[in-house]
Amino acid sequence: MAESFGTSFTIVEVTSDDAPKPTKQMWLAFAKPKQALTLVLAAVPEGWTAEIVPAVLTEKQQRMFEELDLEPGDVYRIAPDQEILGGAPSTIHQAGYGSNEVPFSTAF
Repeated sequence: MAESFGTSFTIVEVTSDDAPKPTKQMWLAFAKPKQALTLVLAAVPEGWTAEIVPAVLTEKQQRMFEELDLEPGDVYRIAPDQEILGGAPSTIHQAGYGSNEVPFSTAF
């Protein structure tokens, strides 16, 4: 039987294998943490590493992410110049869909 993706958001940081200065990216996954790692690693170039960002989302952040209307198993790359958990506006890029962007504000 297939395992459920769950009903929670997981934030994942990925790091490229570029030396001497690796690239870092933040991703949002609508999946359980272990599944989020697998889903995000499938969306980035081979050789990159990923780890869960230990963040507890506020109720307001949870509602904002729910308004994005993500499906279980979806992953989105967060624009590199924006903060997802800070006070600046953020843009999330849907993996595999080029420049599709969903802007939202994380100001609290």
